Amino acid sequence: MTRPEVRAGITRYVVISRPIPLEFLRIDSFSLSTETRKIDDSDEPGSPGKKSRFGLGKLFRDSVTVYPFMIHHASLHSKRRYTLFAKSEAERRKWKEMIEEALFLRKTQQETNKVSASLFNSQYSPLNVLDAAFRA
Repeated sequence: MTRPEVRAGITRYVVISRPIPLEFLRIDSFSLSTETRKIDDSDEPGSPGKKSRFGLGKLFRDSVTVYPFMIHHASLHSKRRYTLFAKSEAERRKWKEMIEEALFLRKTQQETNKVSASLFNSQYSPLNVLDAAFRA
């Protein structure tokens, strides 16, 4: 997770937190109610934002509906939850499907590695190799 930081006209992205490994990624909620957020042009790097002569610019900003979903790290030491926002319900569903698919593929890969390792170990165990050598 990063956030933009502008210094002397140069935009840099500062790391807020390290990536969550798939083994520890947990889905909290994809059924949160929608939120309405005001669009703040001044959040965009290099944008001066909307200015009002009377300081009322914040009242008349455009708003947008966002669709939140939450994920978190499974570690007991980390209680941090991340709320991410999608632009539409369809986009939020797509995020959920992609995360679930990535988790499924990672779990399948780990299980395949376990089976491969156990087959390899049983086929080439020291007892089997020595037994074959003494029979020859």
